[in-house]
Amino acid sequence: MSLPSASVTLSSLDNLLRAPLYAYIDPNTAGIISQILTPVLITASVFVTFLRKRIVALFSGIARLLRRQADA
Repeated sequence: MSLPSASVTLSSLDNLLRAPLYAYIDPNTAGIISQILTPVLITASVFVTFLRKRIVALFSGIARLLRRQADA
């Protein structure tokens, strides 16, 4: 990120954080959000659990490949 774009981003964030925020989340909205997020998180954790060995093998292979390139 270049310096001008970083400064614009930081100043925008600064303006957002300093402005008074008058927001209200309806309790039913939070319930809907939790009803959506709960199954998504459970599905993701089951996916990771079932594919744990393949994920570990993938990262081990990447690490092994990087070590070979560093040794060469």
